[in-house]
Amino acid sequence: MMFYVFVHEQIDVAIVEVGIGGEHDCTNVIKTPIVCGITSLGLDHVKLLGNTIEQIAWQKAGIFKPDVPAVTVPQVSEAMRVLNERAEERHCSLEIAPPLNHYPNYPFQLSLAGDVQEINASLAIELVFHWLHAREGQSYDKLRAAPLNEKILQGLASCRWSGRNEIVDTPSATYYVDGAHTIESIEQCKNWFTNSLSKQNKSERLILLFYCSNDRQPDVLLQPLMKCKFDSVAFCSPITSLPTINDKNSQTDTKPGNDQWRATANIVSEIGRLSLHVAAFEKLWLSTIENQTTIPSIHCFHTVSQAIAWIDDSKSSKPSVLVTGSLYLVGAVLKLLDKNDSNM
Repeated sequence: MMFYVFVHEQIDVAIVEVGIGGEHDCTNVIKTPIVCGITSLGLDHVKLLGNTIEQIAWQKAGIFKPDVPAVTVPQVSEAMRVLNERAEERHCSLEIAPPLNHYPNYPFQLSLAGDVQEINASLAIELVFHWLHAREGQSYDKLRAAPLNEKILQGLASCRWSGRNEIVDTPSATYYVDGAHTIESIEQCKNWFTNSLSKQNKSERLILLFYCSNDRQPDVLLQPLMKCKFDSVAFCSPITSLPTINDKNSQTDTKPGNDQWRATANIVSEIGRLSLHVAAFEKLWLSTIENQTTIPSIHCFHTVSQAIAWIDDSKSSKPSVLVTGSLYLVGAVLKLLDKNDSNM
């Protein structure tokens, strides 16, 4: 369907994201892309890709094609070694995207916040250079050495990635939304959140709204967040709302196989999942010496609408709410916040 739409609309360029992995991914039907790119690798989808960074790097490099240039952002040495070996096997070049300060007109504006977005931007720039070289005959070496042109700068300044390092301000709360769901991305999320708060230079009530899906460990993902000193913690299933018998608007929650969240059919298992979150947080809190103060209030909600209603009813000053741990959760939160904003 994707390729049908692309052909039908006669697009000029397609940026195709790999689903999971690379070696056995369906996007490999594209035999001669202009360029292949690899972002920061981490321990994700380990049941499918392997439980070491070397195994994951091997799978990810499965998108490399003979005589098609490949670009990666800097990786840990173990992953970089595997990527280089795979590039040699596939008879393709592999380059590391230079940091943004490589370009003469740095610093320039990035619309996306967070250190990781600078890394992503560096990769995006390199992919553009390869496309300009292949399709418009521009010299790749000259593009790399010259200041970035105005069109590239405009793209970097206007790019929007919903649910990644995104701040949504509402009358009742300020939401810091990031779909981080690996230990590496959670660490980046924590840094972005704390840096954003420090720039505001004001004391607020801090709330964590968190969930991670069944293939991830809540104790691992919660660990970096323990330093944030939240006043309240809310664990919430990524379901927008529970359907009523005659509620026609609940279709997205009840449709079989819907990707928003398939656990709606078994609320009992979700209650058990939330209890694991609570146990993990309490254990981490008690084991962290610097947190030997009163434990934050902990709340559990079956739906995101219940969690947002609880936040809206907060009697304290306008809280700052970090939403993270799951793209499903982030999607549900943004959907409801957008709906609430439309109804105002």
